[in-house]
Amino acid sequence: MRKKKGIFMILAVTLLVFTAVVAVFLKGEIAQAGNDLEFEANAQILMTEAVEDTEEVAVIKEVEKVEKSYIELYGLEEVDKPEKRTEEQILLKIEELAEEYDMIREIYENVDAYSIVMLDHLANNPEMAAYVLGALESDGSVTGTFTEAELEAEFPLLLQFDPRWGYFEYGGKEMGISGCGPTCLAMTILALTDVENVTPDKVAAYSLENDYYVENVGTAWKLIDEFPTLFGLTVSNPGINEELMKAELDKGNMLICSVRKGIFTAGGHFIVIYGYDETGFKVNDPMCVARSNKTWTYAQFGRQIKQIWSVGVKYEALSASEMVR
Repeated sequence: MRKKKGIFMILAVTLLVFTAVVAVFLKGEIAQAGNDLEFEANAQILMTEAVEDTEEVAVIKEVEKVEKSYIELYGLEEVDKPEKRTEEQILLKIEELAEEYDMIREIYENVDAYSIVMLDHLANNPEMAAYVLGALESDGSVTGTFTEAELEAEFPLLLQFDPRWGYFEYGGKEMGISGCGPTCLAMTILALTDVENVTPDKVAAYSLENDYYVENVGTAWKLIDEFPTLFGLTVSNPGINEELMKAELDKGNMLICSVRKGIFTAGGHFIVIYGYDETGFKVNDPMCVARSNKTWTYAQFGRQIKQIWSVGVKYEALSASEMVR
């Protein structure tokens, strides 16, 4: 009996030990499973963060691909009224501007390499600094067309000295110097029609091929009379009068003005007027961003206007079915 009792005790102890071992094993497995789940969760978080970081980098790179326009990069808030200067005065002005603008300092250090005509325009408008600086390396090629922003804008501002077409030769000079007329025409064609490839250099090329450029004078007025009609637009001369100008703009037309010495030029120039409000007329000046970002009253520049062209969409006569309707 005592022997059986001893056997039962051994079995009981063995069972307890086995149970304890199993419990310890299971506890370890559960802990390991918990660790695995935690590891997987942490890994998922890290993967998600990595994907988000990759996407963020991709977005940043995509944004970096979008190049800013010349207007955004170099347009100024304020530019002084243009002045007629002697060669000595031009060089003195460039020296003065070199103290304020790094690019003009670089130009001034090599000032003899640039034409006095180009330096004269730079002296009147520091916005041209990047354009003038790039002139020595340009071969006169046209390097670009319109951007999506320009195609989508209601009244896009185009600069004659934009490097995309500003080095194209027009009348023995660069477009950036002599191309205000073609650039104004390009602005009106782009705004009033669906044609998306008539860049300023193409208007200039047409002008040269058809003898619209007058040596030592510039773009002939006849080009303004005739070029828009090639695209189904109307052209008229409403007269130099504030109310007449506003009446043309109220029709949805745009105005191209030839102006003499004054607010916009020290000699002769073309500008575009595309609207007005209570503060004045809205102008796109192909030679200046700062002046284009302001409105101008008729009292400020009316006497400087030599001629006005109203350019508009041609309205076809209504058909019989439309008249009945």
